[in-house]
Amino acid sequence: MAEVEKTSLALKGKDGKKTLYEKKSLTAGDVMKALECQEKMYAKDMTLRKQLEELISFNVELFDTKEVTRDSILAGLSNLEVFPSLNATVMDVLGYDETAETDEKK
Repeated sequence: MAEVEKTSLALKGKDGKKTLYEKKSLTAGDVMKALECQEKMYAKDMTLRKQLEELISFNVELFDTKEVTRDSILAGLSNLEVFPSLNATVMDVLGYDETAETDEKK
């Protein structure tokens, strides 16, 4: 597993252009928040809507900028992008790089 030290989220703005938001210095506190997010997401009786709300809340807190809000995420990601994009930031914070080769592939 390759180490990931940053994460990013691309959101489409009202003008139709994508803006890339980056967090370059991930901390142990970010890891704790990512683990808490995952714990809540996989709790018993958790609905997909509630899972999405958890992912949105995590990303808003992680990027901590006035441009990354619940509304900007909902408007800036397509139906096909929403779960993969928001989950990718959680995986980045946890140090998981899905593009890295696994030992079985080597």
